[in-house]
Amino acid sequence: MAWRRGSGAGVRAAGLALAGLALLGCGGPEERTGDIAVTLRWLGPETPGTRGVLSGVVDDVRLQARRSGRVEAEATCAYEDYACDLLEVAAGSGYSVLAEGLDGELVAFRGESASLTVADGQVTEAVVSLAPAYSVDIYAPAAVDDLAGVWTATPISGLELTWHATGNDAWLGRASTYDVRWSFSAMDEVGFEGANVVDGPTPSGSGAAERFLLRGLPSGDVYVRLRVLDNATPTPNKSGLSNEVMVTVP
Repeated sequence: MAWRRGSGAGVRAAGLALAGLALLGCGGPEERTGDIAVTLRWLGPETPGTRGVLSGVVDDVRLQARRSGRVEAEATCAYEDYACDLLEVAAGSGYSVLAEGLDGELVAFRGESASLTVADGQVTEAVVSLAPAYSVDIYAPAAVDDLAGVWTATPISGLELTWHATGNDAWLGRASTYDVRWSFSAMDEVGFEGANVVDGPTPSGSGAAERFLLRGLPSGDVYVRLRVLDNATPTPNKSGLSNEVMVTVP
């Protein structure tokens, strides 16, 4: 893995979201210095492997290089860009890197690396695993936006619905429940609440392809939408409504 000082470029790798950073310490030109490269791992009910999984939760990432309880340097990265300046810290031992995923001013995800030794003129890599920092679940699942449906007669007749799972917190993790409903007319928020309720499937992990056969529908034009719920207590957080599907049932 190559790190280029001053590039400000983000780094991507399969299964991980990588943000390259080296942090600036104080001292004269004769001071021995090295770089710290930070790898961010976003953790939750499941470990996601795709960029953008925290869109809607994290706006920026704040990083701090710490030693002996003191902040030696810090930087803020745009989450969507994974872009950080490559700077330096003084060579030495006892460093750690604190990373915080920010939702505005709120720290939504937090993690800190183990003790690091920074060598003069070399790149030291730190891995920081970020887990939810909030004590109360305030994030709703993302809404499904690719709901599709087609009538099938074999081997069992019904409306075959397909979509991709979102998550427990926006696109992160695994949601708890699908609220699937149908009606003879197009549904807005009010119409959805009064529509016919279906016992839907259990959600899969974020990004998984979902498939569900809706049986027992009457003949005519049928409209279907769904909502995603998490397991927050005492009241689950609800996603917005999915896109709507209309199918003519024979």
